[in-house]
Amino acid sequence: MDLRQFLVGRWKLAAICLSCFMAACSNATPVVHASFKTTSLTVPESLGKVVIAVELSAPAVNAVRVGLKFSGTADLDRDFRAPAFVEFAPNTTEALVELETLADHETECGEVAFIELANSDGGQRKFALRLADQDQPARRLRVGPAPGEYITPSAASLEARSGDIVEIAEGNYPGDVAVWRANDIVICGEGRGASIDANGKAAEGKGIWVIKGDRVRVENIQFKGAKVSDGNGAGIRAEGLDLTVRHCLFERNENGILAGASPTSTITVEYSMFNHNGAGDGYTHNIYIGNIKRLNVRFSTLREAVAGHNVKSRAAETRLEYNRIMDGKTGNASYQIDLPDGGNAVVLGNVIQQGPEAENWTMISYGAEGLKYQNNALNLINNTVVNDRHSGLFIESPKSVPCVLINNLFAGKGETHCENGKQAGNVTSDSGFFDRKGYDYHLTTGAKAINQGIVPDLIGAYAKPLYEFDADGAIRHRISVDAIDAGAYEFMN
Repeated sequence: MDLRQFLVGRWKLAAICLSCFMAACSNATPVVHASFKTTSLTVPESLGKVVIAVELSAPAVNAVRVGLKFSGTADLDRDFRAPAFVEFAPNTTEALVELETLADHETECGEVAFIELANSDGGQRKFALRLADQDQPARRLRVGPAPGEYITPSAASLEARSGDIVEIAEGNYPGDVAVWRANDIVICGEGRGASIDANGKAAEGKGIWVIKGDRVRVENIQFKGAKVSDGNGAGIRAEGLDLTVRHCLFERNENGILAGASPTSTITVEYSMFNHNGAGDGYTHNIYIGNIKRLNVRFSTLREAVAGHNVKSRAAETRLEYNRIMDGKTGNASYQIDLPDGGNAVVLGNVIQQGPEAENWTMISYGAEGLKYQNNALNLINNTVVNDRHSGLFIESPKSVPCVLINNLFAGKGETHCENGKQAGNVTSDSGFFDRKGYDYHLTTGAKAINQGIVPDLIGAYAKPLYEFDADGAIRHRISVDAIDAGAYEFMN
């Protein structure tokens, strides 16, 4: 049976509280928890089927499902497939989780998937699956303290050639700014990542790393404190084509990632954190992308831009999927999302929150500087949009632009200034969240959003959400039965 088919069940819930279940069965039964029987496994990425054993501390009278969530540097449905939950048959204490490794035949950074039992309250809750890359690069350049290695990333940048993989040992490299000119290279931080604090330095007066090569991948690097004389310093200044950034941190830079115009380029950002970037002038942002072909941002957290925007994109196509884009309590971003030139935009499955200190009352701004593209549309599907400011606008978009709103959950004060497109399944409600003050927007029993959505068309701009992205950076499969819920999260009983 296909693993994706396995995700579709007749139960609404993807996880269950084991202790509550057992207490309901018998007051004499002790609290029970689920745990993995082993802690880790290393396999070749081409192995295919991997089976992991999970056990209960006591048998359950009825069938029990325990939800699974996923994190780490191996990516769900790109590097491996997994079910949404593990199921224990009645009166048993052991169940199996069946995974599938996916050989992508790419030269890659080290990959480890952390698989967590989402609703267990004890035992070994997390399992590490390490995938060994079997595709060898032309050369490996090692950065670190060992003899024969390059001492700093900047030293390796001078030697890198097309097809190389640059592996940077875990640790701090203060002030080590660099220009990367080679095409088709992969740059990896090992372990908990390589951290580069600018310490007043800037490559070419632009930022920590200036990437001029095409088709460069950057993974597991931390960029901190980029500041330059013109106030436009960046953690990464993207000047080549088709940059990919995964599992990186951008913190306290004037811009997190800054890219100028490049009409044929695609920039992809995944599994990354942007925190407190911006010079405070309103013109610098967590992410600022110029007129490129396409921007993809997925499974990332973008928070507390300093007076600027959490996401600013002038791309012809912008796709923001399964992110947390937010001010929190003290952030003062001007916009959460700014698409000033229009274009084709899809905003799917995100949590978008505006804080009480926000500089501007508009959360999502589209086409504010005029429509620069032939194809213009704003599509928001299954987002949770929360305004904690005393007043505001959820969306501001020109009347001439198709504005499609499907299955969104709006909370707080605000209006939606958009029209001329399909709008259905949307809900406005200030209650029904697990912990609104704590920014946990999972739904609780009786939430107005439950079963209020419609089934989106599965073609074109409309899409049914497949995942949920939690505050801790973990991913879950999204499972709905009957009508889909409004918002970024499906109710779990």
